[in-house]
Amino acid sequence: MRPHEHPDAADLLTLLADLRLDRDEVAEAEELLARLRTLRRPPPRNGYLEARLLMKRGKWDEAAARLESVRPGLEAVPEWASQVDVCLGQCHEK
Repeated sequence: MRPHEHPDAADLLTLLADLRLDRDEVAEAEELLARLRTLRRPPPRNGYLEARLLMKRGKWDEAAARLESVRPGLEAVPEWASQVDVCLGQCHEK
């Protein structure tokens, strides 16, 4: 079964894209995010991944604004809210 056929495809693709960004594999993360955008119901974490891509490009202010906008939608999942907070801290340091 390929990831896009799995019922939890969005979650799997999101985690994989996040891992790719951790490894500085930006092109691969961009491809995964493009796939996430084609799903019927894109996960709210797409905005988080978009912000991380902005961070990789050195667009700290844009990334911080994007993170601020997605944070309320991720508060229900403490692990993701924490990741957003960490990224926001990194943006504000730059």
